[in-house]
Amino acid sequence: MATACCRCRSPTAWSAGRSMIARGAALAGALAFASRLPFLPAVEQDLDGSRFCRALLRFDLAQGHPHPPAYRLRFRFADGARFESPRQKALHAHYLDQAVQIEAGHLDALRARGAKATFRATGQTGIMIAGSGIAIDAVVADFIAGAAEVLSPNNAPDHWDVIEGQGSLFHPAYAGVTLGLLHGSQPDCIVLCHDPSRLTIEYRPNHSLPSLADAVAQYLTAARVTNKHVRLAGVSINSSTLSDAAWSEYASRVSAELGVPVCDPMRGGLDAIAASVLST
Repeated sequence: MATACCRCRSPTAWSAGRSMIARGAALAGALAFASRLPFLPAVEQDLDGSRFCRALLRFDLAQGHPHPPAYRLRFRFADGARFESPRQKALHAHYLDQAVQIEAGHLDALRARGAKATFRATGQTGIMIAGSGIAIDAVVADFIAGAAEVLSPNNAPDHWDVIEGQGSLFHPAYAGVTLGLLHGSQPDCIVLCHDPSRLTIEYRPNHSLPSLADAVAQYLTAARVTNKHVRLAGVSINSSTLSDAAWSEYASRVSAELGVPVCDPMRGGLDAIAASVLST
């Protein structure tokens, strides 16, 4: 009977059936694409993530980037800075805006002065440089502080961890990541990184940046939740948009205002900041 029924169907009926299937498949594809629209990059620069994925095809990210629940997260502190002994010192770089500088230069400056120091990567770029680390923006929010703590474990008291900063306390999208990283790393010193040509958050022209003094005050207030003795060690500047004269004037003015060295790693190096870090 089934064969008889098939033979009774006209070519027109078969064509109509195939057309309906094709339309259904097209509709399903369109719906699937539409469901992805909220997650597509807003600007071309955000495609860097996919480029990193391609670049990491030969990099064992699973080995260099442990991720919950693959490793045990620990919280040693309960009421501010209460550390196990011995504990190494931590230097943490922070930004007024995201993606200003990388912290490997601070590591080199410390080592040049004979300090024991390790670069602790918290992002994809840093992991590619260091060969290990934790991409902190891939960690579940509740575990960010614990992941940062795991990243910089106890060490000799004269050892320094140079912790890669992420995002900004003033970024409307990434401030939560920054705060968790700041609390978990419990830094002894912070270095503020900035590009003076930026007046607003990148790609968010309605979000103005605070002054350097206000930024320092807010970072130190947040950092004192887990280390009451944290201090500002210096300001690291991307001065590529300033002439030599403008850079000299800017560095002198900011240094006098904040009372710390102001350096550009590409314009004179970071030795003054390293000296400030090691002065304690």
